[in-house]
Amino acid sequence: MRSLSLVILLPLAGCLTPAGEPTPVRVTLDEGQFLVGDVNEGLLTLDSPLGALDIPLADIGEVEPVEGQDLAGSGDHVRVWLRDGSELVGRWSEPELDVDIAIGGGVTAVALPMAQVQRLQLTGEAAFPDAGTFRVKTAFGDDVFVDAAETVLPLDTQLGQLSPLLQEIESLRPLDDQGRWRVQLTTGTVLNGTIATDTLTLSLRLGPPSIEVGVDDLLAVDRMTYEPSLWSAPSPAEAMAEEDGWYDINASGMSSQKRRQ
Repeated sequence: MRSLSLVILLPLAGCLTPAGEPTPVRVTLDEGQFLVGDVNEGLLTLDSPLGALDIPLADIGEVEPVEGQDLAGSGDHVRVWLRDGSELVGRWSEPELDVDIAIGGGVTAVALPMAQVQRLQLTGEAAFPDAGTFRVKTAFGDDVFVDAAETVLPLDTQLGQLSPLLQEIESLRPLDDQGRWRVQLTTGTVLNGTIATDTLTLSLRLGPPSIEVGVDDLLAVDRMTYEPSLWSAPSPAEAMAEEDGWYDINASGMSSQKRRQ
């Protein structure tokens, strides 16, 4: 089996493991409750069809249930927004989180009622990619940005094996159920063929060093275009969160832009 190395612009996964510096967090609980404090864990592990993904909290923007109002309603399945707007989806394995909060003139460690957690926000700055960056979607709900400046995509075509750089490709979509793809280059050339590898190794800028994606699990590989001027205006609550320094994917407009494409 051959593999292809892709370089991705990105930045969660299950248990949290210790690391050095405390990480500020803002936790949304049920009935309008918020908890603001620090966590001392450094990694979150996501059980995903792509494998167990260990992601530094510093690379995470926010975490939310895939469905339902809280972790209990989603069966611990979460969508992890990385700071560049990439999304990783999977089950938060054995979720546990202690938050140090300032109260009573000191600091008290509080064990979160994880079943009631509705949202987890961090303070890292957004690192959205430039317009035109490649975007990869998987059959599992992952949706990540890719840096394709030096990435080669080998294709078996009627003309032989051709290896365009990913940055030379305008779009890449399944052609049929026989494993063939239609590849449109930025020059206007259109090619039909099979990807000459079974698994793509995507190297990540944020989060785990890489993820392995089977070619059969790819839904789309194409360029995303977005205009900051079209980003939706935040609600008062979202604007407040953004002003306070908490990462807010909805306030940024990135979420709505991605859903429209």
